[in-house]
Amino acid sequence: MGILGGLFGALFNQFNTIITRYRMNHIAKKKAHRLLRLCEVLLVAAVTTSVVFTLATTLGSCVNVSKSNHTKEFQSEVKTFFCPDGKYNDMATLLFNSQEEAIRQLFHQDGAFTLSTLGNFFICYFLIACWTYGAAVPSGLFVPCLVTGAAYGRFTATILQRIGFANIYPGTFALMGAASFLGGVVRMTISLTVILIESTNEISYGLPIMVTLMVAKWTGDLFNKGLYDIHIDLRKIPLLEWESPEITENLIAKDIMDTRLSCIGLKPKVRDVEHMLRSTTHNAFMVVAPIGGGTSESTVVISNVPQAHVQEMSALDKGISFHEPFLYNTVIAQNEDQFDESFITRTRIQTRIISYIDVVKKEQGGARIASSTSGTAATLYSDDVVCPQLRFLGIILRSQLVTLLKYKVYDKQTVLSHNEMTKDFPHFSQIEDLTISDYDRSKTLDIIHYINPCPYTVIPLTPVSRVFNLFRTMGLRHLVVVDGCGLLCGVITRLNLTHDFLHNCLHQQQHETTE
Repeated sequence: MGILGGLFGALFNQFNTIITRYRMNHIAKKKAHRLLRLCEVLLVAAVTTSVVFTLATTLGSCVNVSKSNHTKEFQSEVKTFFCPDGKYNDMATLLFNSQEEAIRQLFHQDGAFTLSTLGNFFICYFLIACWTYGAAVPSGLFVPCLVTGAAYGRFTATILQRIGFANIYPGTFALMGAASFLGGVVRMTISLTVILIESTNEISYGLPIMVTLMVAKWTGDLFNKGLYDIHIDLRKIPLLEWESPEITENLIAKDIMDTRLSCIGLKPKVRDVEHMLRSTTHNAFMVVAPIGGGTSESTVVISNVPQAHVQEMSALDKGISFHEPFLYNTVIAQNEDQFDESFITRTRIQTRIISYIDVVKKEQGGARIASSTSGTAATLYSDDVVCPQLRFLGIILRSQLVTLLKYKVYDKQTVLSHNEMTKDFPHFSQIEDLTISDYDRSKTLDIIHYINPCPYTVIPLTPVSRVFNLFRTMGLRHLVVVDGCGLLCGVITRLNLTHDFLHNCLHQQQHETTE
């Protein structure tokens, strides 16, 4: 029972994976995807209704009501469906009752269903449940799998009775079939054992259910993952494992951090904040202050900083790499042996930056302007200007910025209380819901009272295994990477800790090492 349940569960997962990929590629990506998803639901409903009536009409068997199940409760639940008096349609009884009632029928009614009915019902329910799961309808997986597995177990018990095992109880096989098929689909063991024991109120079935679930899980794992894990991978949800992967032992925070950041000053213009919120989907933004090229009340918004290329700097200094110098400069040590070199004097750092800028300017033939057509402040870097480094001050959330724009907290106005800032939790307003006038766009937004000045931070040389454990234990969404001088280097999110991303980082690191 466990082996066959695991095989059926693996087949169910494979079919559903194919359907889900097709649904994501041909329905979700279309412009009219909402209408297409609605049409798919209507198609599923129409096909399901047609199949149910066709099966009940053509493949249902009229079974006599025996004395063993001749009770008032049973008579109220069976469906005659064109059968003469004293008989009932076994296929209609399974299809036209609720799923919970169908499970109870399969568990407790002895000799109530024919072998052909159980086989056809299993195939029909298997395919319909596989197609329905993942559609734009609140369909479940737990109960349909129990119904399908119970039909499979009852089918097995009927075959055994016909070949000579007359003393077996079909309800027990229905329970084991439900457990094996559900375990083969979702690959859970202990929790399913507890759920099924509590549902049946039979503690004596604990060991058989546990053994069946374990065998079903082991069998299914030979072919694919559990259905929940498959959908997590397909939708690219950054769900972290319980333990850090082994490949994290060879990586440090600098290898996986994202340098394409959206940064904001303490007193930015409203138009800059609005553009940043509309052009990005980040949940949090780094609050920074330039060193040497501005004040902590800078109104400059630095958005979508491009990722640095270490190989461009390697010609000047093998031990130091810089992020894009025209917008964002942070010194990072390449390895632990050269870490002390990153804590050099400010004069030497600026000298290296100027040398790098001179090299790039010679290649590009002059000064370079870093600007944005969206209204963010433009900065000209010429021979007399050294681009500032960014000192990390804290983090501010997207919901906080939207709330400040919603209540028009500009300039020196009254500071909002915590209750006012969280009044709309958890359904905060979106930037698309706000209408900001041209007059308000020219004003300044003061965010100094709303930033989180002490988020969790790590240095670039922190092992990724420690970063992983920090995300798991503290439930973080983002982790800021700063150097020993408090300069912003990058940020790490859950996306940077997924299995595929870590493998890509390790492959890139090995490729750079061989070069």
